Amino acid sequence: MLSFSAAILLLLTSPVILSNFLQPVQAQNNFSFRTTPPVEGDVECSNTSATLTFDARGTPSNPQRVDITGGTFQINDRGDRQILYSGNIHGGIFNNGSGGGGTLILNAAVNHIPNGTSTCAPIGNTLTIDTSCSTSNGNTIDIGFLGKSPNNFGIFHGAVDCTSQGGGGTTTQQSSSSSTGTTTTTTQDRDRDGIPDSADRCTHTSNPRCFKEGTT
Repeated sequence: MLSFSAAILLLLTSPVILSNFLQPVQAQNNFSFRTTPPVEGDVECSNTSATLTFDARGTPSNPQRVDITGGTFQINDRGDRQILYSGNIHGGIFNNGSGGGGTLILNAAVNHIPNGTSTCAPIGNTLTIDTSCSTSNGNTIDIGFLGKSPNNFGIFHGAVDCTSQGGGGTTTQQSSSSSTGTTTTTTQDRDRDGIPDSADRCTHTSNPRCFKEGTT
């Protein structure tokens, strides 16, 4: 029978055991889905011209699908900028189709309505936001009522940015070549306003004017 010390030594030198411990842990990518900038359209149920913003996040469940885990949305009156509807995104899916772009469906619960009352979408209603990942200003964003007929709430048009964040913040890469080779510099820009975090005073708020003095 092996002694206790001999058994420990056998475990530590076993290539099978060591290979299990040395397997790299893969970081799971986070994905961001957002309007860039606020998109314009109409709330059809009240015949109101409005703007829409949403910012959702999700994690992949397989190579072609991302499950939406959270986010927020807001609809403002295009004239006086009053918040008409807002709430939390609590679910949905992104399917990466073979034709590119991919389809995005967000489920969002309404928690704010104008003046506390609305015949369009009372507090607690769930809206579905149905769109594609596209940089085109003509990209269609349909909003409907989940499980209701008729389900048309509004329609908007504008770009939707879908980005893999690799676990925390968007990064941009710049490459430069020289006689000694190619150098790649990675700069983090978590709020995606074009200002790198190193020069940004508001790293969690997208504002191109909120930069540190003395930087360019």
